Amino acid sequence: TVLTVLTLLTVLTLLTVLTLLTVLTLVVVVVTAIATVVASSGTAGSGLRARLLEGARQGRWLRPVLVANLVAQVVIVITGGVVRLTGSGLGCPDWPTCAAGSIAPVVHQAEGFHKYIEFGNRLLTGPVGILAVAALVAVLLLRPARPRLRLVAALPLVGVLAQAVIGGITV
Repeated sequence: TVLTVLTLLTVLTLLTVLTLLTVLTLVVVVVTAIATVVASSGTAGSGLRARLLEGARQGRWLRPVLVANLVAQVVIVITGGVVRLTGSGLGCPDWPTCAAGSIAPVVHQAEGFHKYIEFGNRLLTGPVGILAVAALVAVLLLRPARPRLRLVAALPLVGVLAQAVIGGITV
């Protein structure tokens, strides 16, 4: 059992280091790309904004935003399933706070580990909502306009808002 624990700790450490390196690499790539656009445009504000907007209109941002939205939606469905399977649905007895007077779970809360499972699922709502808005904006900026795609792109945002309202009513 000690060997199993050490193996799990090693794997988790390795995954954490790889994640940090990936995030650092992504930040360096984004900063380099923005610096290149700014340097080539001559003016920082208008050139960068115009190039980013043009990229959005041409659909360069569409696929990454839609894929990120899809992944986030799948993750929140999985965590919602974990909430349901563990019976953690009322791990946070208040809404929009988790416990009376606190937005996060508190130590003396009676719900045990369920409060952390439910709160983790609630925390994902923010990024999922932001990605849903980003997907809708990416489709709205697309040229030529695609009305059917606009309707489909609005559905994830409507779904996130509806789930938040239903969650609030349930609690």
